[in-house]
Amino acid sequence: MQNLENKLDIKIKGRGLHGFRRSFTDRLIDSGVAIQDTQKIVRHRDIKTTDKYYANMYKKKLIKEMNEKLK
Repeated sequence: MQNLENKLDIKIKGRGLHGFRRSFTDRLIDSGVAIQDTQKIVRHRDIKTTDKYYANMYKKKLIKEMNEKLK
């Protein structure tokens, strides 16, 4: 990513490898991928790591889905 940004003479905050990884994981969660599968895909050794960073997103998704079903 850094090489590409340098070649194009651009620098966009949050567009590095970590930003890509975060965005990719966000899309996994939004697509309904289970936390255990997300852990394997993003290659966290321990599910606690995945839970630490993404549990809040799973909770928000569940709340949104529950609210939609209760309408």
